[in-house]
Amino acid sequence: MFTHLHLHTQYSLSQGAIRIKPLVTALQEQGASACAITDHGNMSGVVEFHHALRGVGLKPILGMGVYILEGSLEDARKTGGRPQGYPLQLLCENREGYHNLCYLASLSHTEGKLRGLPFLDRALLEQHRSGLIALSGGPQGEVAERLSQGRSEEAQHTAKWLRDVYDGQFYLELLNTGDPEHPACNERLLGLARELELPVVATNDCHYLKRDEAEAQHILWLMGRQKRVSDDNAPKAPPAERYLKSEAELREQLPEVPEEAFSNTQLLADRCEVDLFNEQYFLPKFEVPQSHTLASWLEHEAQSGLEKRLSTLFALYRPEASFAEFRKPYDERLAYELEVITSMRYPGYFLIVADFINWAKDNGIPVGPGRGSGAGSLVAYSLRVTDVDPLHYGLLFERFLNPERISMPDFDIDFDVTGRDRVIEYVRNHYGQQNVCQISTFNSLKAKAAVRGVARVLDFPYSEADKIAKLIPNELNITIDEALDKEPELARMAREGSPNEQKLIDISLKLEGLSTHLGTHAAGVIIMDQDIREVMPVCTGRDGELQSMYTMKWAEDQGAVKFDFLGLLNLTNIEQTLALVNKDRSEEDQLVLDRIPMDDPLTFKLYCEAKTTGVFQLESSGTKRLLRDMQPTVFEDIVSILALYRPGPLGSGMVDDFVSCKNGRKPVTFSHPLLKPLLHETYGVMVYQEQIMQLVQVLAGFSLGQADLLRRAIGKKIPEVLEEQRSKFVEGCLANPEFVSQCPQKTTPQEKANEIFDLIQYFSGYGFNKSHTVAYGLISYQTAYLKAHYPVECLTALLNGAIGSPDSVVNYISECKEMGIRVLPPDVNDSEKEFTVTPQPNKAVRFGLNAVKNVGGPAVDAILDVRNKKGRLSDLLEFLKAVDLSRLNKRTLETLIQCGAFDSIHSNRAQLMAAYEEALHLAQEHQRNHIENQHSLFELLDESEVKATETRIAFPDLKEWRMQEKLRHEKASLGFYVSGHPLDRFQSEIQSLTTTTSEVRDGAHPEQSQVALAGIVTDTTVRLNRDSEKFAIIRFEDLRGSLEIPVYARVYAQCGTMLEEDEPVLIRGRISLRDDEPGLIPDTIQRLHEVREQHAERLILKLTPDMLDDEQYRRLNGTLQKYSGTRRVAIKAFPNTADEVCIHLPTTLSFTPDLAEELEELLPVDKMEYTYPKSAGQLKKTAAE
Repeated sequence: MFTHLHLHTQYSLSQGAIRIKPLVTALQEQGASACAITDHGNMSGVVEFHHALRGVGLKPILGMGVYILEGSLEDARKTGGRPQGYPLQLLCENREGYHNLCYLASLSHTEGKLRGLPFLDRALLEQHRSGLIALSGGPQGEVAERLSQGRSEEAQHTAKWLRDVYDGQFYLELLNTGDPEHPACNERLLGLARELELPVVATNDCHYLKRDEAEAQHILWLMGRQKRVSDDNAPKAPPAERYLKSEAELREQLPEVPEEAFSNTQLLADRCEVDLFNEQYFLPKFEVPQSHTLASWLEHEAQSGLEKRLSTLFALYRPEASFAEFRKPYDERLAYELEVITSMRYPGYFLIVADFINWAKDNGIPVGPGRGSGAGSLVAYSLRVTDVDPLHYGLLFERFLNPERISMPDFDIDFDVTGRDRVIEYVRNHYGQQNVCQISTFNSLKAKAAVRGVARVLDFPYSEADKIAKLIPNELNITIDEALDKEPELARMAREGSPNEQKLIDISLKLEGLSTHLGTHAAGVIIMDQDIREVMPVCTGRDGELQSMYTMKWAEDQGAVKFDFLGLLNLTNIEQTLALVNKDRSEEDQLVLDRIPMDDPLTFKLYCEAKTTGVFQLESSGTKRLLRDMQPTVFEDIVSILALYRPGPLGSGMVDDFVSCKNGRKPVTFSHPLLKPLLHETYGVMVYQEQIMQLVQVLAGFSLGQADLLRRAIGKKIPEVLEEQRSKFVEGCLANPEFVSQCPQKTTPQEKANEIFDLIQYFSGYGFNKSHTVAYGLISYQTAYLKAHYPVECLTALLNGAIGSPDSVVNYISECKEMGIRVLPPDVNDSEKEFTVTPQPNKAVRFGLNAVKNVGGPAVDAILDVRNKKGRLSDLLEFLKAVDLSRLNKRTLETLIQCGAFDSIHSNRAQLMAAYEEALHLAQEHQRNHIENQHSLFELLDESEVKATETRIAFPDLKEWRMQEKLRHEKASLGFYVSGHPLDRFQSEIQSLTTTTSEVRDGAHPEQSQVALAGIVTDTTVRLNRDSEKFAIIRFEDLRGSLEIPVYARVYAQCGTMLEEDEPVLIRGRISLRDDEPGLIPDTIQRLHEVREQHAERLILKLTPDMLDDEQYRRLNGTLQKYSGTRRVAIKAFPNTADEVCIHLPTTLSFTPDLAEELEELLPVDKMEYTYPKSAGQLKKTAAE
């Protein structure tokens, strides 16, 4: 019987197109008994392949395709040229061979990566050869290549070396995949086999399952190389022969190959025997004091930790009970948890997690209060692993660790972003560099990405791909097959569409779901008690980090224990805010978040007003709407919002019921009296999974372990299991006297029990993990508290965290302005490297020097050095004389002036720009003279005489830049506007007519709805469509961020010139979804000043008596007379006071840009309001509507 020994699955990234499950089916249909996996340069699919074949009684042969260098790795690294390597297929004969292949796979990545590809050299093959069988690699192998080049002696030498290395287990590989040269190659190999008495084997180098998948596989290969079929250098598709052929097909393809080549495949299959089924975990060893076991040390540490926690909690809660009574439930819970943890043999796991978390906390690295179900453990709370009291919030240990469901515990830990890598490095150093690694992931082609990717390779018009992609519903993880069932037009295209449409759908179906490139798990870290390569292969990620070659599922299957190290920027923001708040406080007066009140009125006022920009998990327009509607009054409401604001609950009506019940618009009802204490907190709505577990415990007598099993069973939706659980629940309810006696009279207990089970089954699909939401609710509350009480410090920290995200910086600057917080430009006298808070009494946010473009770290250090030596600077020339000009050049100086960094030295930026080159020249001369004449004449003069000889810069008589020019320079030098914003003068239009880019991005408006945006075009890329018409992709910025917007040919032809003018415009258009991301398709673009001229009804000037002097009033009157027109004008005297009065003037105006310019010279822009008729605001479509 023939066995395939050379086969590439989808783990041969962008080359193999064979999925393992369909492969198993195809092997069964062919009557195969075994098959090999030999992916290029990795073993990533080995465990999945092994289990899939073993599961249906087939034998898996585990292997890998390696590339062997001509010379040594050391020589290849030195020369740095394009490496020349030859393929060789290695198969595991036994467990020792698997062990050696794991090492070779690992070394090819950690030691042998050249230009991103894994290589081995002969020395490594010789070191790790036992238990392996080698196949020569076919026509591309070194032996075949040497023969084809007429270098038979070298071919013989290589073949003999491989024979000797593998102790006779080296086979010459014969194949024919349609290349005209292959038969001749096989003849040459057969001749060498006879000459050296080498065995031969027939293979087919399979890359896809069926012949009709050849084109799809070739497109996948081109996709991986970012090529199109129309590219001049794009390789043509090879013959369609590399599929899973039957033995008969292969014999027909290889008539020149002797019988032994086929029989040897079965011989090898019989010889290879590796079993990867595993039941052990390789948990790292934790050292405990000599007199202790792991269990006794965990008990000691947990009890010690609980003592410290209880003293704090008793003072915080101030219960009426005595301390002894207060602690009793804690002691009982701790004893129970410790018993469960010990019986399940997990004390070591808890101690390891506690070790690195406490190391982080003791070394100033912020750690989150908890994440996931681990926050339900009192042992974890006592060990400082979590910071949420599980008893106070009704969190269940069984949701985390269930004695009736044996599985590894899994703590997810949030660390401060900047400290996460330090914690991982601590773990590496503590447990051993080779014992710790991260985890691989594989990114696969989703439905829409497959369509667009295939169209790109085939060079189909964008419009065709876009049309098909948009027909695929925007549902998470939807497949093209599912889309064909749901969307009739897509199904019609697949059946009877144009040739391009049919081909695109067909090939996308074949490629959808295939792995395309390697990634790194966002959080997972494996820690073992030994070198990981002893257990499984490793590779390197994009940044060179060590990671498992197996994905998380298969790594855990092989005994890896995963620890999740997540980076959470909000922890960094909290830590920075606290540092700013506590900077000048005494030790006794330090703000400590553990001690803040959880019922703070100012914090809940902020929540109710939805001023939650920068507040953890509550920044989107949708959550802000929910906050306004709900009006939270207790911390538990915040926890509920985090659990409810998800697609399932939002779509089910649960959220509406919850809000209505909370605010008294709907009565709170309970279907059975026993449910009241369980659901009272959530107004009768089942919000949390823990509520469902407690419910079945109280009503039906389930243990919490059994309740957790029921929760999981409902989630899996297996009918037989559900029916079994229903029967147990109903029987338990009927056996409960309280349930029966308190059952409403209108129904029987059995009917009520079934009714409640139906509710459980319905709500469990939406129920969320309460432990997680309480922990994250605590972070949300802390950020809200800090923003409510210390807004300047909070926004400063947020800006520092957002420096790499322009949209976020723009958003936070706008938030500062809305809260009345001044944002000051960088300043050579006052700025530090990062954003800082200016001193009392007028606290403000000061830009950091690191935020200025073209001003690198050396220039910033040079400025700070001068300031440290000289104190506050007051003269440009003196500053330049003192600063190290080798670190601060002309371009840097110009940028600093333009952004306002020298305003404290000289406030007129126009004059500074005109004079700085002369000052720089004089400073350079001064520094040269100082170096050349160390003992100059000036040393003989006293200080007053020296000053008399100094040159002074004469600034030219120039007016300061107008605001718009100032802003333009600030944007160029900082990337942001600081002194103001070009949109400031259009606040009336923004409030009356538009939504924001952030609301569009958040999905606040349904698809196809009409909206309007006011903003600035910051970048324009003009292209040609297939009809050679111009269209553009623009980056559009408003006060809340930015959005990429396509401006198609029709609109571009009408409005294209406006996109280059750097002038505020109004874009009206409709919401469109692309790859599930909301965007805007413009219908019209209009300059905002034209909108004002055409549609504004009235101008209101808000004046107070002392705002203008007599001369300014005369100028104001002259300006109003000068721009006569048809629009009304009014003066609102004493605005926002009890004496406010609005006076309509007889003058009528024309609302031109010149009028606005002149008025802005007299009045701040916020003192001018333009009003619009109600009909003009019909496109706003605010989130509230």
